[in-house]
Amino acid sequence: MAESSGDTIRHHFIKTRVSETERGIIFKNADKAKASVSAFIRARAMSDMGQSPRSKRRTILSASEGRSVAITLACMGRLVDIIREYDETLPYPEDIQFVFTHLLREIKENRDRCFTALGKKP
Repeated sequence: MAESSGDTIRHHFIKTRVSETERGIIFKNADKAKASVSAFIRARAMSDMGQSPRSKRRTILSASEGRSVAITLACMGRLVDIIREYDETLPYPEDIQFVFTHLLREIKENRDRCFTALGKKP
C-alpha cells in the first residue's frame, strides 16, 4: 500500500545501511523534531531544496514522552489495584476510608485525562 501525504503518494522505497550509533542518532533527532523517521530523513535529504517534513506524528508527544506516559498509566493502574486490595482486606477508621475513596477517584480522573490527551479512550 502506498503512503500518502497531502497530494503526494509515495510508491518507492529506498534502503540504506547504518550503524547502530547512526540509527540511534536518526531516531533521536526525528523524535526531537516530532516527525516520523521517514519524514525526518526526507526533510534532511531535501533541505537544500527548501523542503520541510510534511508527515508529522499524530500525537504531540515524543516517543520518550509517550513511554513515560504509558509507564505512569501502568503505575496508576497498579496503585488502584493495591488500594482496592488493601481496602477489602483490612478494617480501618472511616476517615481513612474517606481518603482511599478520594484518592482512587483522583487517580482515575488523572488516568482518564492522560488517555484523553493521547487521543485514546480511557
